[in-house]
Amino acid sequence: MEARRAFQGGATSSKQIYIVVSALLVALALALERMVAAGMLRSVPLFDSVAATSVGIVDDQLLLDLAYEEDSRAQVDMNVVMTGGGRFVEVQASAEGRPYTERELHDLIALATGGIRRLVEAQQELLHMSFSARAR
Repeated sequence: MEARRAFQGGATSSKQIYIVVSALLVALALALERMVAAGMLRSVPLFDSVAATSVGIVDDQLLLDLAYEEDSRAQVDMNVVMTGGGRFVEVQASAEGRPYTERELHDLIALATGGIRRLVEAQQELLHMSFSARAR
């Protein structure tokens, strides 16, 4: 029952998913680097990174990476997943306590983008790897 609840939504599951998304890239890249070192691959086949965060409006203030108590009383809650190259994978926003304006939507996306940029930089520092995103 507990594992089922973790993927049904809510602040705890969102946090867990963001940690997994951001950390999974690091684990995958390290595994691929070992495969290159073992001669199983010629190069690491990653061309971009991915990271995720939550943002929201709580007490009319924009917040990055909501803690459980903030998420549980958020007026607006948004989840954002982006590539290291700055492309969106997912944007999901909900007016949980009140509707939000177009300006607030823009500001929330900008806040999430900045947070994700910092996560991507941390991933690159851990991996000592710079991704070069291919245009698609």
